[in-house]
Amino acid sequence: MYTFIGALRYYADADVLWREKLNFAVRAQRLNMLSLRLWYDGPESLNVVDQPTSQTQFIFLPNDPVFRNDQFYWDLKNLSYELDGRRVVWMRGAQALLRLPVALQPGSYVLRVHCGVTFECPDTAQSADREVSVQIRLGEEQKQVAIRNETVVELPFTSESELTSLNVILMVEDTLKLKCVVPLELGLKIYSIAIDQVGGPESL
Repeated sequence: MYTFIGALRYYADADVLWREKLNFAVRAQRLNMLSLRLWYDGPESLNVVDQPTSQTQFIFLPNDPVFRNDQFYWDLKNLSYELDGRRVVWMRGAQALLRLPVALQPGSYVLRVHCGVTFECPDTAQSADREVSVQIRLGEEQKQVAIRNETVVELPFTSESELTSLNVILMVEDTLKLKCVVPLELGLKIYSIAIDQVGGPESL
């Protein structure tokens, strides 16, 4: 149950006092037992994810079908949650091509990729911090940035016609190769991919 610590953080006042691999000593007070029982019956019910804004046209979260292919580690539970309970999905290898189903009218938009590269293996407590060059391409538009911490990479684009799909290419300069329960080759950690309209209500 990789969301255990996350559940305690959301449904109690909890502090981790000690940890060794999957063994924890936790001090918790003011427990919301009803919510904790519901979580225990269905651990995936703790679905802490990014929320859309009034400008968001589409948002693709870690459990979205667009990530359910061999370009991502979508089916490994120990890679699907952070310790605070947030859902993530890791890119497998150095490059992925995402075909995002959309319905966009002509206009100006921004592609927002909420991502990171820091890794912690919940099975072994092995962790790795790194700085990685990330490139995002959408048609003729592209952006390359170096990231170390959790961030949102923004790529503006304009469409002169209706769009029903977007082909987004994600690339990292270096992958992280680790031996966790199974050998891993990690690219980019994704919290969400959103498409926001430029000039929406929040920008007025």
